[in-house]
Amino acid sequence: MKKSPHNNSHTTSTSLSRHPELVEGGEGLGVRFMKKSTLLTALLLFTLICSEAYAQEQGQNLIDSLKTELKTVKTDTTKVNILNGLSEHAGWRINDNDASIDYAQQALDLATKAKFKNGMAKAHNNMGNAFAQKYNTKEAFKNYFTALELYKETGNKFWEGRIHNNIAITYKDLADYPKSIEYYTLAKKLATEVGDQTLIAETSIGVANIYIMLSNYPEALESYFAALKIYESIGDKNGIANCHLNIGKIYLSQSNYPEALKNVTAALKICEAIGEKNGIAACYNGMGFIYSDQGNYPEALQHYSAALKISEAIGDKIVIAYCYNNIGEVYYKQKTIPSAIENYLLSLKIKKEIGDKYGIAYTYNNLGVAYTQLKNYSQAETYFQKALLLSKEMGNKENLKNSYSGMAILDSTTSNWQGAYENYKHFTVYKDSIYNEENTKKLTQTQMQYEFDKKEAIAKSEQEKKEALSREQLAKARNNRNLALAGVGIFMIVAVFSGIGFFQKRKSNKIISKEKQKSDNLLLNILPEEVAEELKETGSSEAKHFDSVSIMFTDFKEFTKLSEKISSRELIDELNHCFKAFDEIIVKHGIEKIKTIGDAYMAVCGLPVPHGNHAQKMIEAALEIRDFIEDYKHKRQKEGKPFFEMRIGINSGEVVAGIVGIKKFAYDIWGDAVNTASRMESNGAVGKINISESTYELAKNDFDFEHRGEIETKGKGKINMYFVESKAVADNLS
Repeated sequence: MKKSPHNNSHTTSTSLSRHPELVEGGEGLGVRFMKKSTLLTALLLFTLICSEAYAQEQGQNLIDSLKTELKTVKTDTTKVNILNGLSEHAGWRINDNDASIDYAQQALDLATKAKFKNGMAKAHNNMGNAFAQKYNTKEAFKNYFTALELYKETGNKFWEGRIHNNIAITYKDLADYPKSIEYYTLAKKLATEVGDQTLIAETSIGVANIYIMLSNYPEALESYFAALKIYESIGDKNGIANCHLNIGKIYLSQSNYPEALKNVTAALKICEAIGEKNGIAACYNGMGFIYSDQGNYPEALQHYSAALKISEAIGDKIVIAYCYNNIGEVYYKQKTIPSAIENYLLSLKIKKEIGDKYGIAYTYNNLGVAYTQLKNYSQAETYFQKALLLSKEMGNKENLKNSYSGMAILDSTTSNWQGAYENYKHFTVYKDSIYNEENTKKLTQTQMQYEFDKKEAIAKSEQEKKEALSREQLAKARNNRNLALAGVGIFMIVAVFSGIGFFQKRKSNKIISKEKQKSDNLLLNILPEEVAEELKETGSSEAKHFDSVSIMFTDFKEFTKLSEKISSRELIDELNHCFKAFDEIIVKHGIEKIKTIGDAYMAVCGLPVPHGNHAQKMIEAALEIRDFIEDYKHKRQKEGKPFFEMRIGINSGEVVAGIVGIKKFAYDIWGDAVNTASRMESNGAVGKINISESTYELAKNDFDFEHRGEIETKGKGKINMYFVESKAVADNLS
């Protein structure tokens, strides 16, 4: 549990030494059923060496400087601050946790005597960090919660947030993920209140790391992208690099090697640009994976050994442990099983010393496979069972998948066909829960949304630059004209200025009016007109309940597969072309667009101004959208190009609608009716409009329908559904 240079809290952004879920690499188990992703250790070591080795290199100089300063100061509060600084640097910079506790205790004694509560709180936080480093979680919690109460007394929300973050990390290290997420949420809430962007990003990464432990890769990716946006906005290059590494790791877990390499390369370029030599050293591990994948084992061992040498120099046990593990995996691939076991056991010993549960389970699995190869079946089963027990305790799907896979191999080797079958079934369950189409699709959607947002931000920035340039040129023109008037006589100046004053005022009013119109138009692009007016008049907008509205979701079939056939640029252009057409259609029918998420499109009819015929209006719009996609599909087919096919779902019911957030306003809707509308889309069919019974009852006299019967839906049970066939009655729905 390393502490952050930003906040003296456990690191979630700049050090991954207590995030063992990030560090295992290679095929590990030699599992025949599923190839495990590679380069994970390189991602870990890059970050570790960047932060910790550099910290140690600089740490002693800082400590010596603070010791010198301590001898000269006279006021108690200043002494407390210096002692807390010494405690922080002793722990974070040079990993001397006993010295860190000693300095913190001196600071606490002096701060208590001086009744300096902030100093007392900081001392308790430093002790909490040091005890956490020593894996004494009882003392860590005791000091964190004491610090938290003291900061609450002084009203210091900035540090309240950071203490919550430390508590969250400690719970994560205990594999108590619900508690960890609870405290990450509290930390993020406080960070948002005080505008602590760095902590908001760190909590996002912390939650993402928990999702990794639970093998929930889509949610992890979403959190990493959220952190990346923040780091880009504040210009934190280390944070940006770390996010790219983590994002690369996620893509590796899904075997998306192009995206993984793109993100790892982006991180490496940033490291090179800022001259971080220790970060570049982490490339030894990356190269080790590359050579290992290519079967060039001598080069792989050479690079892993170089990484081991660096980790031993900085005294980082977690990295040493995983270097031994990776070296063992290379020996295993070379079928030098005794050498593999020797290195696995060295790794296991260190992991047990530091209490790394995930790493212990992983190495147990490796040992199980290695002993299977040696035909020492009883020893192999012992290690697999230990791995299963520990993985179930943590709830980690990845290790459970590997354990069941290894046991299936063991059982088949010993002709225990029933056991092999049962274990293979368990393996398949966990494998499918990690690598399913829904997860892969969400990964693509999250990436696409990030690219859309980034593109919009760039366009907005360019427009602001153009407008600023125009204003500057206008100001210069005015100055030149005014200077020319200086040569005119006093009488003429007075007369002319009278006219010019009126003219300029009128022109300024036109400019102001034009800019106001731009602002109003921008606001109307984000919010419904009635909500925008309320916001301009009162500065806020209350959430409102609507008894009956119709919600539509659209979604493209096999979007992920299509994204693999065309470039990202072409994919974005195609989505933009379709969504632009959808926007025009729903505006024509008086429908409100809510949002797009990747390739999904969401709209609602019947709010903010209620409409009695909202279901009919929504179906009319859905029919036009369906026909547009069908026509566009035929056009693309004739051109020999990939095309979109779409499902559409509609449900009617009550919702609550309002503005989300206080910055970058977003108008959204909530309620069970929204969830049911989503189920209508996911349980529909390509080229069809699938509606619920509630929508059918509102529009049954206006369209032809095909009754599908009751369909089983996720989380909703059986729901009556209907396909819209055509319009039966030519009513004027406007």
